[in-house]
Amino acid sequence: MNITIIQYRANGSDYCRGCFMGSSESDHEIHVAENIYDAANYIAQKLYKDHHSDREYCGWESTILIDGIPTNEYYGDDYAKIEKINNVIFSKANELFSQRLADDEAEAKKKADEEKEQQKQEKIKKEEEKVIREKKKLAELKRKYEA
Repeated sequence: MNITIIQYRANGSDYCRGCFMGSSESDHEIHVAENIYDAANYIAQKLYKDHHSDREYCGWESTILIDGIPTNEYYGDDYAKIEKINNVIFSKANELFSQRLADDEAEAKKKADEEKEQQKQEKIKKEEEKVIREKKKLAELKRKYEA
């Protein structure tokens, strides 16, 4: 089974309170996948890229062809089978997309925790250095006044 994914993004513009913020041009891409997982992974990559893109103001629309026939042109018994495949592809794509977002959040949290720990260690080190300096000053004063 060949799964062809045709993706199209229309022209898009972003306005905020009447001010033009940016735009994106229309574009299209065609990808051929050999199985459902590859198709879902490709769509998830596009969703992820769109989610993290600052320049794109219009999302991608996906059309799926199975063995060259659009999923909405099947009839009878084949329709149920194709509809199921179509739903599996999009649900798996959304699952992969959600997992990538969760991984990003976990990575950001881990990075924030590491930075927090590093700041804590730096603070402890500065405090230790301060104590050492104060002990040296105290020792110098002690020698000065005992002599």
